[in-house]
Amino acid sequence: MRGWWLKVMLAIAIGLLVSIAVPHSSAAQGEVDGDGRPILPEAQAYPTTHFLIHYTLVGASAVPATDADISGTSDFVEFVGSALEDAYTIQITEMGWAVPPIDGMIGGDDRIDVYLGDLLSIGVAGLVAPDGGFVGDNPLTDAPERNASFVFMVLDNDFAEAGSSDAEQLTYARSTIMHEFNHVLQSGYDALDPHFWMYEAGATWMEYQIMGEASGTPGYLPLIVQNTDLCLPAHSSRAGEGLRWYASWLFLRYLSEQFGPEVVRSVWENMRLQDAYEAIDTALAPYDTSLEQEMIGFAVHNLLRQYDNGMDYPPLRLEGVTSAAERSFTPSDGVQSFGADVIRIDGDRPVDVRVRDFEVPLTVVAVGVRQADGASVADLYALSGDQPLVIDLARYEQAYLIVQNNERAVSEDACTFAPYTVEVSQTQAEPSALLETLEAPYYTLPLEGAFRFEQPDGPPPDEPFVSADGKYAAEPDGIDLPYTLLIPLDLPDGYTFDLASIRDPGEFGQLEEYYAPGSEPAASFDYTSADGAYWIGVVQSPGPYQTLAEWLDDIDYQTPGEIQMVDGVDVLVEDLTRGGETWISATLIVDHTFIVVDGSEGQAPVLEMVREIIRVARPPASAPRFPTPVPAPVYPPGLSPGPYPPGLPPELRAQPARPADAMASFVVVLAGMCVFSTVMLGVMALLILVVGVGFRGRD
Repeated sequence: MRGWWLKVMLAIAIGLLVSIAVPHSSAAQGEVDGDGRPILPEAQAYPTTHFLIHYTLVGASAVPATDADISGTSDFVEFVGSALEDAYTIQITEMGWAVPPIDGMIGGDDRIDVYLGDLLSIGVAGLVAPDGGFVGDNPLTDAPERNASFVFMVLDNDFAEAGSSDAEQLTYARSTIMHEFNHVLQSGYDALDPHFWMYEAGATWMEYQIMGEASGTPGYLPLIVQNTDLCLPAHSSRAGEGLRWYASWLFLRYLSEQFGPEVVRSVWENMRLQDAYEAIDTALAPYDTSLEQEMIGFAVHNLLRQYDNGMDYPPLRLEGVTSAAERSFTPSDGVQSFGADVIRIDGDRPVDVRVRDFEVPLTVVAVGVRQADGASVADLYALSGDQPLVIDLARYEQAYLIVQNNERAVSEDACTFAPYTVEVSQTQAEPSALLETLEAPYYTLPLEGAFRFEQPDGPPPDEPFVSADGKYAAEPDGIDLPYTLLIPLDLPDGYTFDLASIRDPGEFGQLEEYYAPGSEPAASFDYTSADGAYWIGVVQSPGPYQTLAEWLDDIDYQTPGEIQMVDGVDVLVEDLTRGGETWISATLIVDHTFIVVDGSEGQAPVLEMVREIIRVARPPASAPRFPTPVPAPVYPPGLSPGPYPPGLPPELRAQPARPADAMASFVVVLAGMCVFSTVMLGVMALLILVVGVGFRGRD
């Protein structure tokens, strides 16, 4: 869905700033001491119960000096201290995570050291570094650890680049602190696990548990639900984004929704002596399930968007489509360790489904989506052994096959694509036994084709969220294209501009002819409501068509919508709502510019945006639409017709006309008309006489 893509691009841009939890020899810009910790000029220390915050008021790493409460300490430093203590209370006291080991007197005392430095200028919001902190066994716990480490934390000195308002900056700072503190706790269990993805997935999951949507973590989701066949250890998705470890927080969310948030803490407790895969198996054993079983459950949930707020999640990307007529399907690349391919099966009869030519352990399930009592439900079937999977397609609106690779690759280097072939044929056999039926209130049609998400570069110091290549910009006119942009000026009530971007036609996949039919780069503008609940996206590019009718005929589009006349322009208005997520789309062509406006709130704001674009494309004439009003004169008594100007005294208001007055007026007017007629007749007679004399003289 293009609208969702627009909405999440800014979240992905913000997500690029989320912290890094790998060993660093240098923790921040500038000099470091013998323990690898930042050296701040004229450093000061602010102690809290569990943290010692190091900061400076001079140089590039200076914190904001504002001290509104006249405490002698920067308000920002006090905010950081409060947020850190909140993180400690929530994650240790309330959620039960273990207290991390202490560093002795390094940094000044045995509290956790936090340094505030200029990080966002290099594209990082915060980091945790275990340089020199390895202790092996954490003496503060009763359980044995092999690779525990104490750490220090570095956070940005002001988060000024993380938002345009104080509220945005402080929200992002708090979210980063929740994320980074979980890295502190992770290092207390195991700082050296080979499953690097678990560190970022776990800290991002914690960030979401505490901050919810405000954390920005849903912005990572396209990197996983639209690259489902990549392995868990994969750092990058197909388009090259190095953020997929963060996106894997969704798997931990799936586990916590199934078994409670304690299961994630249990995994880390098991990682004291086990690697991540074994630790997950041990955590799931009390529930009589395993990593392989829950990974296939995860794939089903991603297809159905079956999460607590799944209506806000992006749709999953299909690997392909097959049918009995096609007979077989072989993916172009295969499927990686604990990745899953989702293939749609078309048809309206019972089919026999088999998987051939594979050399790795696979789990294969079929999912049929149907309506029951006005709601979507999903029936699950499993392929078992050498027996074919039989599913009656006539029962379902859509049916899918999920193929999961059960190899256990530890590192990204070990992740390879395993090939296989799906064979589909018509059959008279009885359907396979139903495994389970799930409610699917947020199900929506998956995307077809390989969508590619390109992340922006990190923000330059003074221009947050702007890519160096000019493909993304923080202002509508910040992108450069070789045609005139129709930039809306007056926005629907409550909406503000979020992000401008340039999109190549190929990025739309199979939807290219609906969004960029002219094969030219498209300008994309993203707007959100003040509360973040709704979005509007605008895509425009030069097109080869002059009218909507030409376009509809050319692509043979049987639209579910209708063409409405909006300010003299034909507009195709469509309700593309799926699975409870409102999606209104409006397509129009103005002066060879092909424009699509999508929105999630309803038709009114979408059409309001359409009207504004038409106004920008075809501005009104410079002359005023109406003449300048002239003040009404004040009439003397008996003549003023009313209504009266405000404040006109009663003595100047006209009195009601009396019948006698009306008759007298009539007689006066009639007499005047008679006199006027007599005079005019005399003048005409004189003229005739003069003219007649003249004519006789020429004879």
